[in-house]
Amino acid sequence: MNDRTADLQVDHDPRNPEFALVRAFVDHPRRVSSRADLAKLTQRGRGTLRPGRTVDVYVSRLRRRLGRSGGAPLISTDWRAGYAFDTDVVWT
Repeated sequence: MNDRTADLQVDHDPRNPEFALVRAFVDHPRRVSSRADLAKLTQRGRGTLRPGRTVDVYVSRLRRRLGRSGGAPLISTDWRAGYAFDTDVVWT
């Protein structure tokens, strides 16, 4: 049983990169998403893909906002594959 919880408020505009990431993570908890896939989501409606570490910056911001639960971040990194929301999601 996992007791980690988080309450996060994000602008619901689908063009908001943080909203796009949160949506991807909660829709597919524990599934690793590649940086390339997440980059495509964060760029919807924003023009061309920005090269580099843009997704890493967005993930870092989300980690800060979510904080740590039980000593571990809620968003985990698989260095070879990408990022995952490392908890179960329960809709209430």
